[in-house]
Amino acid sequence: MKLFHKESKQKKETRSLPMGRKGRSAFAVYAALVLMLCCCTTTAFAASDPLTVINNLSDFIFGLIRAVGMILLGFGAMAVNVLGVYFKLQSFVFMPVFGLSNGLVAILGYNYGARMRARVYDALKVALIWACVIMLLGTIAFLLIPETLLSLFEAGNARDLTDMGVVALRVISLSFLLAAVGITISTLFQAVGKGMYSLWMSLCRQIIVLLPVAWLLSKTGNVDAVWWSFPIAELFSVALCLLLYRRVDRNMLQKL
Repeated sequence: MKLFHKESKQKKETRSLPMGRKGRSAFAVYAALVLMLCCCTTTAFAASDPLTVINNLSDFIFGLIRAVGMILLGFGAMAVNVLGVYFKLQSFVFMPVFGLSNGLVAILGYNYGARMRARVYDALKVALIWACVIMLLGTIAFLLIPETLLSLFEAGNARDLTDMGVVALRVISLSFLLAAVGITISTLFQAVGKGMYSLWMSLCRQIIVLLPVAWLLSKTGNVDAVWWSFPIAELFSVALCLLLYRRVDRNMLQKL
Protein backbone atom coordinates (compact mmCIF):
# COMPACT_ATOMS: atom_id res chain seq x y z
CA MET A 1 0.00 0.00 0.00
CA LYS A 2 1.47 3.29 -1.06
CA LEU A 3 0.60 5.73 1.64
CA PHE A 4 1.79 9.01 0.15
CA HIS A 5 1.19 8.40 -3.53
CA LYS A 6 -2.09 8.16 -5.31
CA GLU A 7 -2.05 6.33 -8.59
CA SER A 8 -4.48 7.35 -11.29
CA LYS A 9 -5.17 6.21 -14.81
CA GLN A 10 -3.63 9.36 -16.21
CA LYS A 11 -0.44 10.36 -14.47
CA LYS A 12 -0.16 14.12 -14.13
CA GLU A 13 3.11 15.96 -13.80
CA THR A 14 3.05 19.14 -11.72
CA ARG A 15 5.61 21.76 -12.49
CA SER A 16 6.28 25.15 -11.01
CA LEU A 17 5.24 28.03 -13.24
CA PRO A 18 8.17 30.20 -14.35
CA MET A 19 8.72 33.38 -12.35
CA GLY A 20 10.36 36.32 -14.02
CA ARG A 21 12.92 38.68 -12.57
CA LYS A 22 10.27 41.19 -11.57
CA GLY A 23 8.24 38.49 -9.88
CA ARG A 24 11.21 37.29 -7.83
CA SER A 25 12.05 40.86 -6.83
CA ALA A 26 8.45 41.53 -5.80
CA PHE A 27 8.35 38.38 -3.68
CA ALA A 28 11.66 39.26 -2.01
CA VAL A 29 10.35 42.73 -1.14
CA TYR A 30 7.13 41.20 0.20
CA ALA A 31 9.02 38.72 2.38
CA ALA A 32 11.23 41.49 3.75
CA LEU A 33 8.22 43.65 4.59
CA VAL A 34 6.52 40.72 6.32
CA LEU A 35 9.60 40.06 8.44
CA MET A 36 10.03 43.73 9.34
CA LEU A 37 6.36 44.11 10.23
CA CYS A 38 6.49 40.97 12.35
CA CYS A 39 9.57 42.07 14.27
CA CYS A 40 8.38 45.63 14.79
CA THR A 41 4.91 44.59 15.91
CA THR A 42 6.30 42.02 18.32
CA THR A 43 8.69 44.54 19.88
CA ALA A 44 5.97 47.15 20.31
CA PHE A 45 3.58 44.84 22.11
CA ALA A 46 6.26 43.04 24.11
CA ALA A 47 7.07 46.26 25.91
CA SER A 48 3.67 45.98 27.60
CA ASP A 49 2.64 42.38 28.25
CA PRO A 50 3.76 39.15 26.55
CA LEU A 51 0.31 37.60 26.90
CA THR A 52 -1.17 40.59 25.09
CA VAL A 53 1.27 39.94 22.26
CA ILE A 54 -0.05 36.44 21.77
CA ASN A 55 -3.69 37.47 21.85
CA ASN A 56 -3.32 40.49 19.58
CA LEU A 57 -1.03 38.78 17.08
CA SER A 58 -3.17 35.67 16.60
CA ASP A 59 -5.01 37.12 13.62
CA PHE A 60 -1.77 38.65 12.38
CA ILE A 61 0.03 35.31 12.43
CA PHE A 62 -2.82 33.45 10.74
CA GLY A 63 -2.77 36.15 8.07
CA LEU A 64 0.94 35.70 7.48
CA ILE A 65 0.51 31.97 6.97
CA ARG A 66 -1.34 32.85 3.78
CA ALA A 67 2.04 33.77 2.36
CA VAL A 68 2.41 30.04 1.74
CA GLY A 69 -0.44 30.48 -0.68
CA MET A 70 1.69 32.90 -2.68
CA ILE A 71 4.40 30.27 -2.89
CA LEU A 72 1.88 27.65 -3.99
CA LEU A 73 0.44 30.00 -6.57
CA GLY A 74 3.41 29.14 -8.74
CA PHE A 75 1.92 25.66 -9.11
CA GLY A 76 -1.52 26.94 -10.08
CA ALA A 77 -4.73 27.99 -8.37
CA MET A 78 -5.63 24.41 -7.44
CA ALA A 79 -2.65 24.18 -5.07
CA VAL A 80 -3.88 27.30 -3.28
CA ASN A 81 -7.36 25.78 -3.08
CA VAL A 82 -5.92 22.65 -1.49
CA LEU A 83 -4.20 24.80 1.14
CA GLY A 84 -7.47 26.56 1.92
CA VAL A 85 -9.36 23.27 2.22
CA TYR A 86 -6.67 21.89 4.53
CA PHE A 87 -7.01 24.82 6.94
CA LYS A 88 -10.77 24.34 7.03
CA LEU A 89 -10.42 20.64 7.80
CA GLN A 90 -7.62 20.97 10.33
CA SER A 91 -9.66 23.44 12.37
CA PHE A 92 -11.93 20.57 13.39
CA VAL A 93 -8.89 18.75 14.81
CA PHE A 94 -7.11 21.71 16.39
CA MET A 95 -10.18 23.40 17.86
CA PRO A 96 -10.70 20.83 20.68
CA VAL A 97 -6.99 21.02 21.54
CA PHE A 98 -7.11 24.81 21.74
CA GLY A 99 -10.19 24.53 23.96
CA LEU A 100 -8.31 22.11 26.19
CA SER A 101 -5.42 24.56 26.28
CA ASN A 102 -7.67 27.45 27.34
CA GLY A 103 -8.98 25.46 30.28
CA LEU A 104 -5.55 24.16 31.19
CA VAL A 105 -3.93 27.57 31.56
CA ALA A 106 -6.16 28.45 34.51
CA ILE A 107 -5.51 25.12 36.26
CA LEU A 108 -1.76 25.37 35.80
CA GLY A 109 -1.67 29.01 36.84
CA TYR A 110 -3.65 28.38 40.02
CA ASN A 111 -1.53 25.42 41.10
CA TYR A 112 1.69 27.19 40.22
CA GLY A 113 0.65 30.17 42.33
CA ALA A 114 -0.28 27.82 45.16
CA ARG A 115 3.17 26.19 44.85
CA MET A 116 1.63 22.75 44.19
CA ARG A 117 4.30 21.32 41.93
CA ALA A 118 2.86 17.80 41.80
CA ARG A 119 -0.50 19.09 40.59
CA VAL A 120 1.18 21.17 37.90
CA TYR A 121 2.93 18.07 36.58
CA ASP A 122 -0.23 15.96 36.82
CA ALA A 123 -2.39 18.51 35.01
CA LEU A 124 0.21 18.89 32.27
CA LYS A 125 0.49 15.12 31.88
CA VAL A 126 -3.27 14.60 31.58
CA ALA A 127 -3.60 17.45 29.10
CA LEU A 128 -0.76 16.04 26.99
CA ILE A 129 -2.41 12.63 26.86
CA TRP A 130 -5.79 14.02 25.79
CA ALA A 131 -4.25 16.40 23.26
CA CYS A 132 -2.26 13.54 21.72
CA VAL A 133 -5.37 11.34 21.58
CA ILE A 134 -7.32 14.05 19.76
CA MET A 135 -4.49 14.70 17.34
CA LEU A 136 -3.98 10.98 16.78
CA LEU A 137 -7.62 10.58 15.77
CA GLY A 138 -7.22 13.50 13.37
CA THR A 139 -4.05 11.97 11.95
CA ILE A 140 -5.76 8.64 11.38
CA ALA A 141 -8.67 10.33 9.60
CA PHE A 142 -6.34 12.35 7.36
CA LEU A 143 -4.27 9.26 6.53
CA LEU A 144 -7.08 6.79 5.90
CA ILE A 145 -9.99 8.79 4.46
CA PRO A 146 -8.53 11.89 2.79
CA GLU A 147 -10.65 11.31 -0.33
CA THR A 148 -13.84 11.38 1.75
CA LEU A 149 -12.83 14.58 3.50
CA LEU A 150 -11.84 16.32 0.28
CA SER A 151 -14.96 15.18 -1.54
CA LEU A 152 -16.94 17.58 0.65
CA PHE A 153 -15.31 20.43 -1.24
CA GLU A 154 -15.43 18.98 -4.77
CA ALA A 155 -17.56 20.72 -7.38
CA GLY A 156 -19.32 18.34 -9.75
CA ASN A 157 -17.16 15.57 -11.17
CA ALA A 158 -13.91 17.51 -10.88
CA ARG A 159 -11.22 15.38 -9.26
CA ASP A 160 -8.26 17.76 -9.42
CA LEU A 161 -8.72 18.95 -5.84
CA THR A 162 -8.86 15.42 -4.47
CA ASP A 163 -5.94 14.16 -6.57
CA MET A 164 -3.64 16.89 -5.26
CA GLY A 165 -5.14 17.14 -1.78
CA VAL A 166 -4.75 13.49 -0.81
CA VAL A 167 -0.97 13.79 -0.64
CA ALA A 168 -1.20 17.16 1.12
CA LEU A 169 -3.48 15.90 3.90
CA ARG A 170 -1.44 12.76 4.50
CA VAL A 171 1.88 14.59 4.66
CA ILE A 172 0.74 17.53 6.80
CA SER A 173 -1.12 15.25 9.23
CA LEU A 174 2.22 13.79 10.28
CA SER A 175 2.79 17.01 12.21
CA PHE A 176 -0.37 16.76 14.31
CA LEU A 177 1.13 14.83 17.22
CA LEU A 178 4.06 17.24 17.33
CA ALA A 179 1.59 20.12 17.39
CA ALA A 180 -0.22 18.54 20.34
CA VAL A 181 2.99 18.59 22.37
CA GLY A 182 3.86 22.14 21.35
CA ILE A 183 0.42 23.60 22.05
CA THR A 184 0.11 21.94 25.46
CA ILE A 185 3.56 22.88 26.72
CA SER A 186 3.20 26.44 25.40
CA THR A 187 0.13 26.68 27.65
CA LEU A 188 2.40 25.99 30.61
CA PHE A 189 4.62 28.89 29.56
CA GLN A 190 1.64 31.25 29.63
CA ALA A 191 0.50 29.92 33.01
CA VAL A 192 3.85 30.59 34.69
CA GLY A 193 4.31 34.05 33.18
CA LYS A 194 6.57 33.10 30.27
CA GLY A 195 4.24 34.19 27.50
CA MET A 196 7.11 35.29 25.27
CA TYR A 197 8.18 31.66 25.02
CA SER A 198 4.79 30.80 23.55
CA LEU A 199 5.09 33.70 21.16
CA TRP A 200 8.45 32.59 19.83
CA MET A 201 7.15 29.05 19.40
CA SER A 202 4.25 30.33 17.30
CA LEU A 203 6.55 32.51 15.22
CA CYS A 204 8.93 29.60 14.69
CA ARG A 205 6.15 27.22 13.67
CA GLN A 206 4.16 29.56 11.44
CA ILE A 207 6.64 32.11 10.07
CA ILE A 208 10.35 31.81 10.81
CA VAL A 209 10.73 28.18 9.68
CA LEU A 210 7.61 27.46 7.63
CA LEU A 211 7.90 30.20 5.00
CA PRO A 212 11.61 29.78 4.13
CA VAL A 213 11.34 25.97 4.05
CA ALA A 214 8.21 26.12 1.88
CA TRP A 215 9.98 28.51 -0.50
CA LEU A 216 13.07 26.30 -0.71
CA LEU A 217 11.03 23.14 -1.31
CA SER A 218 9.05 24.90 -4.04
CA LYS A 219 12.31 25.22 -5.95
CA THR A 220 12.23 21.45 -6.50
CA GLY A 221 9.36 21.99 -8.93
CA ASN A 222 7.21 19.43 -7.12
CA VAL A 223 4.16 20.74 -5.29
CA ASP A 224 4.07 17.62 -3.07
CA ALA A 225 7.44 18.63 -1.60
CA VAL A 226 6.02 21.94 -0.34
CA TRP A 227 3.63 20.14 2.03
CA TRP A 228 6.61 18.75 3.95
CA SER A 229 7.37 22.29 5.15
CA PHE A 230 4.57 21.89 7.73
CA PRO A 231 6.03 18.81 9.51
CA ILE A 232 9.53 20.31 9.29
CA ALA A 233 8.38 23.58 10.86
CA GLU A 234 6.51 21.70 13.58
CA LEU A 235 9.59 19.61 14.33
CA PHE A 236 11.72 22.72 14.83
CA SER A 237 9.01 24.25 16.99
CA VAL A 238 8.78 21.19 19.25
CA ALA A 239 12.56 21.07 19.59
CA LEU A 240 12.53 24.70 20.73
CA CYS A 241 9.57 23.94 23.00
CA LEU A 242 11.38 21.12 24.79
CA LEU A 243 14.48 23.26 25.30
CA LEU A 244 12.39 26.05 26.80
CA TYR A 245 10.43 23.61 28.94
CA ARG A 246 13.64 22.21 30.36
CA ARG A 247 14.68 25.73 31.31
CA VAL A 248 11.32 26.53 32.91
CA ASP A 249 11.26 23.23 34.76
CA ARG A 250 14.77 23.70 36.15
CA ASN A 251 14.48 27.37 37.08
CA MET A 252 10.84 27.61 38.14
CA LEU A 253 8.91 24.37 38.67
CA GLN A 254 11.51 22.42 40.59
CA LYS A 255 11.94 25.32 43.01
CA LEU A 256 8.31 25.19 44.14
